[in-house]
Amino acid sequence: MKTSEQVDKIYPALIKAQSEMGIAQKSCDNPFFKSKYADLSELINVTKQVLLDNKMALIQSPEGTETTASVNCRIIHESGQWLEGTITLPITKRDPQQAGSAITYARRYQLAAMFNIAQEDDDGNSANGNEYNTLKKQLENLLNNNAFAHPENVRKVIANKDIQMMKKALASVQGGK
Repeated sequence: MKTSEQVDKIYPALIKAQSEMGIAQKSCDNPFFKSKYADLSELINVTKQVLLDNKMALIQSPEGTETTASVNCRIIHESGQWLEGTITLPITKRDPQQAGSAITYARRYQLAAMFNIAQEDDDGNSANGNEYNTLKKQLENLLNNNAFAHPENVRKVIANKDIQMMKKALASVQGGK
């Protein structure tokens, strides 16, 4: 990872932003592995507004060779400070679709890694007692995006640690899923 010469402004902003980011929802199907995953748009949804609220932005620029696709990710702060990293993935077939696919994978993997974003894990969260924290982060992100008609009710449900009502509030925004 590379950084600007000074990082005294970007690091505190990044720490605050990460504390405000939620869990990425696994809403896409991977038929090959018979599993679900969080796609690039979900990761952008989890990060974008939080970054803007903390005076930061993200630039992801693709590069490559005949056999690799790379994405450079630079997080910039309003102060001019920055940090960046690059991920490189192999391209096994030389065509635009393979390159585009590798770039999308690289962007998704890098975004999750740069911001330490976990993907929602239904089984693991319940077993580890993290269900409340996961739901709380999801609901707080939705509150920040003004997704609820009555945000005061959602805040009460969170404060009361009512898991079932938290799930209902989340489902109401997600179309009853």
